[in-house]
Amino acid sequence: TIRIVGGAAASATPLVPEKWPKGKESHYSRRVDEEMTIAMADYASWFYRCTGHQARDWQIDLAAESRPRTRLIRIPTGYGKTLGVLAAWLYRIQELGDRNWPRRLVWALPMRALAEQTESVVKDCLTKLGVLWVPGTDHAGKIGLHLLMGGADPGGEWNLHPE
Repeated sequence: TIRIVGGAAASATPLVPEKWPKGKESHYSRRVDEEMTIAMADYASWFYRCTGHQARDWQIDLAAESRPRTRLIRIPTGYGKTLGVLAAWLYRIQELGDRNWPRRLVWALPMRALAEQTESVVKDCLTKLGVLWVPGTDHAGKIGLHLLMGGADPGGEWNLHPE
């Protein structure tokens, strides 16, 4: 599981600082499993193709883990939490076919605006990679994106193809 927390409500024990603009410090664990070797340039290139942004060290570290683990990511707003988690999961599932990573990635967000914003980011990334599943088409090799919000009719066929 990957827990995503943003803003002042997040707290974490500082482990290894990364260079951020003055006054915007962040800390994260750089524990990378030794049995998994990822060519940093390959992932960084793939990350750029997927997101349109340069990969930060902590984002590369997420993808380098051979098994996902629960972690707290304490990073200022706008520094790529959504893309970092999404890209690590996509890379391990889609590019490497890694069966150690979960088949589904779920965000549980407290506000509709955040849910819609996250859906937009995920949709853009899946579209750039050509793996966004479109309802009514073959599901093989594609990834479905489903937005479920309380009080809203989800529509679509999310319950027929939850993977």
